[in-house]
Amino acid sequence: MASALFGTDGVRGKVGVDPITPEGFLRLGWSLGQVLIKQNQASVVIGRDTRLSGSPLSLACISGLLSAGCNVMDAGVMPTPGVAHLVNAYQACAGVVISASHNPYFDNGIKFFNAQGQKLPESLEQQIVQQFISETPLDVVNQCGQMNIAQDAIDKYLSFLKTQVPNLNLSKMKLAIDAANGACFQVAPRLFEELGAQVVSIGSQPDGMNINDGCGATDVERLRRSVLENRCDAGIALDGDGDRIIMIDHQGNIIDGDQVVFILAKAWQASGQLSGGVVGTLMSNLGQEQALTDLKVPYARSKVGDVHVLQLLLEKQWNLGGESSGHIICLDHATTGDGLMTALMMLQVLSASHKPLSELAQEMPKYPSVLVNIRCQNPQQWINHSEITQVVEDTKESLQSNGRVLVRASGTEPVIRVMIEGKDRQTIERATEALVAKIESVVQQSACHGA
Repeated sequence: MASALFGTDGVRGKVGVDPITPEGFLRLGWSLGQVLIKQNQASVVIGRDTRLSGSPLSLACISGLLSAGCNVMDAGVMPTPGVAHLVNAYQACAGVVISASHNPYFDNGIKFFNAQGQKLPESLEQQIVQQFISETPLDVVNQCGQMNIAQDAIDKYLSFLKTQVPNLNLSKMKLAIDAANGACFQVAPRLFEELGAQVVSIGSQPDGMNINDGCGATDVERLRRSVLENRCDAGIALDGDGDRIIMIDHQGNIIDGDQVVFILAKAWQASGQLSGGVVGTLMSNLGQEQALTDLKVPYARSKVGDVHVLQLLLEKQWNLGGESSGHIICLDHATTGDGLMTALMMLQVLSASHKPLSELAQEMPKYPSVLVNIRCQNPQQWINHSEITQVVEDTKESLQSNGRVLVRASGTEPVIRVMIEGKDRQTIERATEALVAKIESVVQQSACHGA
């Protein structure tokens, strides 16, 4: 039942559509509060990104938490990983982030962290859902909670980040930083400037509606141009809530999450920092797996979603994993994906190697891949449709060992994601075009017949 409300990264949707409403967030806050109070826990840190809807939704959630008897520390605009850290820094029992991550401004969402700064397991999400859907009326307890403003939240997060790279000096580097007009707009430029870098800052003037709009980790063209025009050593693109990173080398090439993980893994293996192996996902490029296998680094794939990456890392007691999209978890340094932390780890490797980012990235071959999103209602329903499963199997059979096919329902958007990768781009482009056409045909025909 939790999956009906929670996706792969919390609760997310269009603002104004239930439960992404003040009423919905009031009840979500109250529901979390009820679960915490029953466990004799009563303190929560809350943060948000820069969306117009962030303030009213955050205030509604805070009201629900206070009504349930929880004390709340409001960190204001704060990256998701910053909130995860502050849970520990303020010795709180849970963290709440109001954000829709890389989505447009008209979406919003909410995600929760436990006392260790890790995203909640499904069992706790289930308890929140049970409270949310119950007919129990919201009421103010005899002793409602208190709210405080976390005046030093940014300073605490910055201090924590810098302690992870105590000897890093960026005085010889020129960096272009794209904060996606999101939660990192204050923290990111300041962090790299305080470490000595010359910073070219873009995506740092949020107006409530320009978050992720032509900027950030999901649209790096503006950053790429900035790197080339300003002759930067590298570019760093974050997403709206700061838990993703995509990089640009000095030649303007995109360095995605798979390449970032590989570069870190190779460097950490050489320095003895790598514990065990590396976790990728079903979407990770085959080139990453093969390159790490060549280095004799154990490799495992999880389901898509950083919560699944984290789960597998904990199970295997490894310390590095991530997604192509830029969610990277450096478990010795952070409890969740942290774009700024990953950037620091990468800059540390660059500084020690005395090599440009382009040279380090070339050591991992990237197989061509094609990713197409098919927008539809109830994507999981279509994934299980017999005709669609058959055409997927037919495609796999036709490609055999020359390509890898992945068709899945997105956990954050109403889309079916179709990805094919292989050694020959023309082959996979033709296969993807044919597969997408067949899936769209099935969806349209079945929808017309009310299936």
